[in-house]
Amino acid sequence: MQIERLKYFIAVCHSTSITEAANSCNVTQQTISIALKELEEALGKTLFHRSKRGAALTEDGKKVYPTIVQIVEAWESLKAQHPPAQETITG
Repeated sequence: MQIERLKYFIAVCHSTSITEAANSCNVTQQTISIALKELEEALGKTLFHRSKRGAALTEDGKKVYPTIVQIVEAWESLKAQHPPAQETITG
């Protein structure tokens, strides 16, 4: 599971619009839509009700939201505590 999919899920939750989420994440609307579809397939649950007016969390979406936020926060904390090693250039 790519962490970006989880970030896109959170972005849609906060904006209630796939278009707005795509803009805030600097990706295309299609990227968000595909990521959400893949996440829903991986979980075997529908996470959003989609309409022309936006995207609203389903009951399943509301249930997984706190866990997804925790996963993303834990990942970001891990990255901050253990940054990748800098490559040195020797010549």
